Amino acid sequence: MQRPDITSGLAGGNLETIAKASKRVRNHIIGNPYQKETLASALQQHALTILKNDELRTSSLGQVILADVVMIVASIADTSLKLQPAVFEAITELIEWIQSSMDCDTTEDDLRPNLLRATCSLAPGFNEKQTKTIIALFLNELNTVPDISLLGHTCAAIASLGRTLKEPISVTTESISSIFGSLNKASLRIQANIIPLLAVASRNHVTQKSIIDNAQLPSGEHFLDWVVSFSNFKGFQQRPFILIDAAEILISCSQSSPQHANTGITILTRLLDKKTLNKSHYERIVPILLRYLEESVPENFPGRSVAILGLIELIATVLINATKSLTISTKQDIFILITKAIPGVAKSKKKLRIPKVLISASCEELLHGTDLSLRLVAGHAALTLSRSNERVHFASYPLTELIQKEEANEELCLVVLKTLANVIIDSDKLTLDILKSKETLTEIVKQSLTHSNIKIRVAALHVIKNVAHFGSTTSDNKEIVTCFPIEDIVKLLGSTDEEIVFVTLGILRNLHHRVKLVISDEIVDWGQPEPIQCVVNGILPILANAKPQLRRQAFFVAANIATYAPGLTDKTLFSKVLQLTLKELESSNDDTDKVKVAAAW
Repeated sequence: MQRPDITSGLAGGNLETIAKASKRVRNHIIGNPYQKETLASALQQHALTILKNDELRTSSLGQVILADVVMIVASIADTSLKLQPAVFEAITELIEWIQSSMDCDTTEDDLRPNLLRATCSLAPGFNEKQTKTIIALFLNELNTVPDISLLGHTCAAIASLGRTLKEPISVTTESISSIFGSLNKASLRIQANIIPLLAVASRNHVTQKSIIDNAQLPSGEHFLDWVVSFSNFKGFQQRPFILIDAAEILISCSQSSPQHANTGITILTRLLDKKTLNKSHYERIVPILLRYLEESVPENFPGRSVAILGLIELIATVLINATKSLTISTKQDIFILITKAIPGVAKSKKKLRIPKVLISASCEELLHGTDLSLRLVAGHAALTLSRSNERVHFASYPLTELIQKEEANEELCLVVLKTLANVIIDSDKLTLDILKSKETLTEIVKQSLTHSNIKIRVAALHVIKNVAHFGSTTSDNKEIVTCFPIEDIVKLLGSTDEEIVFVTLGILRNLHHRVKLVISDEIVDWGQPEPIQCVVNGILPILANAKPQLRRQAFFVAANIATYAPGLTDKTLFSKVLQLTLKELESSNDDTDKVKVAAAW
């Protein structure tokens, strides 16, 4: 026997028929939530017809129908059905009408509170113009809401809408005072509806100041102390969103009350430790932590490094528990936080360990991610981590694979090269990966010589410099000779870019053992002139006229040649180097002390 279509009564007829049908459908969905998916499409069409019927607004029964229908629409918003833009237009028009109407009752079952509740569920679907219009209407009503229960619904609706906007909403001082005046009179349920608005509004610096300046409640209790007590209520311990909102208020007001910010961080820590959160919770928590780092942990903050490490450990917990389920936006916030936080830990005099999961998450996204913007922020996080004491853990990730790919994005290419340059200092494995792959080394050399972006050329040279440092003590250094002829290296000494000259000198300095090795093995196919003569001719102009930091590097190169190939230096040519060395040592210029040390070598 076929079941009757419970939506049929919504299609038309007199008001009594539609009212019965709307009530029946609303109750049916509440009692049978699993059937929402199959009914969603039909319900949307019926609801749209009813919402556009302006005549329903003029009668009490019509408003009852509208109240049921807006809740039906809200209930199908979480199905796979994408609600039509026309639905949100109709809801917006209904809100505009009801905010200007004096003919609506305000009991819990009436249109106004139901419309406010529905707005919470529908908030993500409104476009930006609709959202701002509705927020403005609701904010204007905050001071004149006739019922405290309605105040709670209004606050919750504004908060839900406000979270969808990039810019934080602003609440007037008068409205803040009005809300504070109602807190002690409100039930816990209503307080739980008010708190979200105060959390969202506290992101706005002007509103934040209003909250702090009017923090004395009518009861005499400080508002932030009240929030702490509120968050300790046992009934809220299984409601993470309420606790997240409470923590956000405490953290946002941290500049006036650091101890309350610490309490907020503790609340979030306890939530994360429970490991029962979903991605929606993480999407709310991560931006709070990022704002705390940016706004509440200044350079002169006492115990700054320890506070930052606490944030990093929280982020590590998020990554361990929910990496795969996080949205792109949340992941971006995480990698931005890592990039900004790690330097604060690195500056600490204490030896603070950085969780390995930060490196693994950054490298995995960089290597295997599909979203370019996310790979970029992950790359910057990896670059920051590559400067830390934990960079040895990068050896587990084949970052050299990225060199062999044709990276069209210059920023990503630059980040990868800089990261590699840092991590190969402590990673024999990654260095050998480069030395053993002629394709990889050849590509790096190509970028150092011909890339149009000067920053990428410098970064590639840094990689070669650090590989050369490793290769100077192994037989693998011959690979560098093959891919990067010495005359090509020396040509770079004539560059007009000082950083290219400086790094090139570093390459020559690190290759000092290779001079001896290559000559003794009779590998002299670097072109003419002979290798050592080529290098000496290249550094002579720098020894004579360059800035101190370049002369210092050049003297180190000369010292290494004299040390490791003393019998192979051309006496006439090297006498010029000796003359410049003596001249440097006799100089009275205080700015060249480090140069003199190099010359004395």
